[in-house]
Amino acid sequence: MSRYIDVDKAYETAKNYHKDFSQSIADLTSLHEVLEDTPIADVVKVVRCKDCKYFQDRYIELPDGSKRPYEKGENIVPLSVRINVGSYCKRIDYAIVHGYRNGEPSVDETRLWTKPDDFCSYGERKDEKR
Repeated sequence: MSRYIDVDKAYETAKNYHKDFSQSIADLTSLHEVLEDTPIADVVKVVRCKDCKYFQDRYIELPDGSKRPYEKGENIVPLSVRINVGSYCKRIDYAIVHGYRNGEPSVDETRLWTKPDDFCSYGERKDEKR
């Protein structure tokens, strides 16, 4: 798996290494040239669902219609308590899904279920101002 680095931070680290271990200036200059000549990877930072303003974490819907989050260590509650609602994306809320039901083609509407570490191209940080 590739590892992507921030070249400027790598150079700063090398400068600090130079101070601590008395490496020669020529070595440091050579390293800087190598880092500058290294091809830049086409990468972008992603917004994970857990950090996105559209993410609705899983919750339990109670008989009175109110919602409560899962308690620490709690997984699934029985229907006698109420309905388990998984994590989903509020931006797309309901999506049309084409598939098969009982061997026949079907079109269903469902929420876009997500996990906290998922990500997509529409993600916006909770604290991000537009």
